[in-house]
Amino acid sequence: MTQENRRKAIRFVLLTFIINWGLFGLAYLLGRHWPVPIWMLALSLYMLVPLAVSVVLARFVDRRSVKEMLGIRFRWNRFFTMAWLLPPLLVLLILGINLFFPGVDFAPAKEGIQVERMGQNLSDEEMANIMEQASRFPVFWLALVSGMVAGISVNAVFAFGEEAGWRGYLYQVFRPLGFWQSSLLIGLIWGLWHAPLILLLGHNYPVHRLAGVGMMLLFCVLHSVILTYIRSQSGSVLAPAIYHGTINGLGGVSLLHLQGGNDLLNGLTGLAGLLGVFLILLVWIGYGRRQGKRLDVLQD
Repeated sequence: MTQENRRKAIRFVLLTFIINWGLFGLAYLLGRHWPVPIWMLALSLYMLVPLAVSVVLARFVDRRSVKEMLGIRFRWNRFFTMAWLLPPLLVLLILGINLFFPGVDFAPAKEGIQVERMGQNLSDEEMANIMEQASRFPVFWLALVSGMVAGISVNAVFAFGEEAGWRGYLYQVFRPLGFWQSSLLIGLIWGLWHAPLILLLGHNYPVHRLAGVGMMLLFCVLHSVILTYIRSQSGSVLAPAIYHGTINGLGGVSLLHLQGGNDLLNGLTGLAGLLGVFLILLVWIGYGRRQGKRLDVLQD
């Protein structure tokens, strides 16, 4: 990795973290009692900062084409399809893994963890309506389908706000380091970027916030391997944006039929989720070796 690329990485990380953490800290001080819709909007804007920093640096500092630097290409291929279909398979795998944990049981959707979390922010009337709907419809499959639709549409737009930085700008900067080192570094930066959301809001880890920061680092490093592979093979940052958006859309689905456990164990961002991704990576690496292929070569 050249000295110039090292400077680019440091510049990007410092600008992104200062803007994100600074604005989020200000928002938290001013509006810690804001209603949930306002916080959802604030978090959505939080996701767009890496994109803004990437565009400014690529265009005005590096003097590069933004489209080329970030890898914005619209040609669909099978790795776009993989990016969309892998998350629901992962969610089903995680649900199965979770049920092997002591004290975790399968429960009707209306009694699951995700509904319990929703109940913390909803009125009694709204909760009663959700409970009624959950008893009348196949909630799990409806949530799965709606999460996938969101993953390739609105969620992908906001996920692109992140991926433009991680698998766009930083991908190009860290590319000389090779697949594994670049995946690790981007994953660590991506995970640390979430720290204030977890520590102040309890994002994904409402009970174990400090330990949640470490769990999020592991989550991001493991998923970074998959996302880097999709980015390399698809030739576009849009494919990892679809994977990222779909994962975000399906996060609650992995908790919908669970009772027991806690936020460090359950669901996509818990231990079950880490084990699920790790198993997929083992299969992926084993398949590559059996086929005599190097699946960890950056091709773009």
